Order: sequence, then C-alpha cells, then structure tokens
Amino acid sequence: MRGRKIPYGYKMSNGRYVLEEKEAEVVKIVFSLTEANKKPSEIHKIVCEMDTDYFSGDIDKSIIRVSTMLQKEYYCGSGDYPAIITKECYDNARKNMSNRSHYYAEGKTKIPLKQTCCAICGGQLFRNRDLDDRIWKCSTVGCANRTNGIKEDEFYSQVLSILMDVQADCSLLDKEAVLTEYKPIMNVRMGENEVVMRCHIKPIDDERIKKEIIKLAALKYDCCTYDRTKYLTEEIKDRLRKCEPIFDIDSLLIKDIVKKVILIDHKHISIEFKNGKTITYGG
Repeated sequence: MRGRKIPYGYKMSNGRYVLEEKEAEVVKIVFSLTEANKKPSEIHKIVCEMDTDYFSGDIDKSIIRVSTMLQKEYYCGSGDYPAIITKECYDNARKNMSNRSHYYAEGKTKIPLKQTCCAICGGQLFRNRDLDDRIWKCSTVGCANRTNGIKEDEFYSQVLSILMDVQADCSLLDKEAVLTEYKPIMNVRMGENEVVMRCHIKPIDDERIKKEIIKLAALKYDCCTYDRTKYLTEEIKDRLRKCEPIFDIDSLLIKDIVKKVILIDHKHISIEFKNGKTITYGG
C-alpha cells in the first residue's frame, strides 16, 4: 500500500474512477461508526479486521488513516469520484469528529491539538489514547519526542502552572520590541525622482503629480517594518486581567493568548504566547 495514489475506496476502470467494492464498504463503515460517535481507536479495531493490508502495522498510523479518511469530501460524490456515502452522513461524521478534536483526560479541559508542537522537529502533538498512562507525543515518526513524550497529568500541570504564573505577574510577558525601521528600495528612489521631474515640467500637471505622490507614499509604507509586540502584549495582559483567577485550563483563554504549547522533552513544556514571548516550565 506504500505510495498509493488512487484514493482508498476507488480503482481505475477505462480511465475513470469506479468503486472498489471491498474498500468502499470499509469507507461506509468508517463514516457510519463516526456518525454514531465512535472514536477512531474503536473504529480502527473494526476496520482492521475488514482490510488487514491497509490498516495493519503501526496502530498510530492506522488511526491517522481513519481520521484522514473522514476529512475527504469526495466520498460523498464530488469531481470525478462516485459517491460512497451521502452528504448527510459526511456532515454528521465531520460534526462528531470536530466535537472531539481535542483529546483530553477525564475532568480536564481542552488544549487544541493545532496549538501544540514539538520543540525538536516542529511537528504537531497527539495524545496516545491506548495506554494506561495517557501520554502526549510528537506526531513525527522517528522524532525523540514521539518515542518518549510526556505524561498527560504532567503536561496539563505544567501548562496550568505557566498560565497561573503569568496571570499573577503579567510582567513575565514583557518582550523587547524591535524598533520600526524604514529601508527604502530602488523603486522609492525612482518614485522620488519622478515626482521631482513632474514638478519641473511646464505646464505642471497637478493631477499626475498627485497620483505619483500617492504611489510613492504606498511604496514608502511597504519599506517600513512595524513591530506589533507591544500591542499584542497589552492585549494578552488585558485578557488575563479580565478573566477569573486561573485554577483550570480554559480552552478559550488558550486560543486567545497562546500561539503554541511546545513539548521540549519528556519532562518539560513551554508556552509561546501570541506576542512571541516563550516561557518554559521551571525556567
């Protein structure tokens, strides 16, 4: 199955996509079970018995294949692909999938997976759901943080600790801003020369000069660098001041002020806030 180019559930016949009946039946099962609110790990166990070639091997890869399948709209008939499922089934499955897009421990609030990353390779994290000790790992095969990861209780504890610290002392979020710089390019010099030349041509064409000045102003604006660090820092501080004291992880707060929750190694995480400030647990 390595290097497969034809989407799962289809085959080519006379230059057209047609259903591969055995695989199409698996696709129907995946969507119907998701529509019934089954988890990818549960679905995997069922479909693995139906198609051992495609879903055997690494369980993490197989679960990813199930999740990836659920994102493909062509299964309900689009473009050159015949429909395997109905649009209603697709929409219901996607809704259920979205509702559980954050895997989290019982009694814990959510951290969006898309706001997590690995410090080693930059890959997104995932939560290993098939172990007694829930572990957050890097999704990149071969990365050291995929082999080790960090226990979920410790992961949440460190995130919560950093958030509590910055709420108690907002100065921890302060970050030196880069000065605004103006670095003109050759086009700016040419635009300036054009305006000067137009001012010396008789009769003076006021409308043409006005257009050249507006054009020159736009060029100069593009040559300026603007650092929004100061404003972003104040926005984050204001959000923290207005929210209730932090005793648990609020997913809405995470979305508002955090850019990335970063896994450093099996013992440490850090948080990069939206103003670019990074704070490491215990550091």
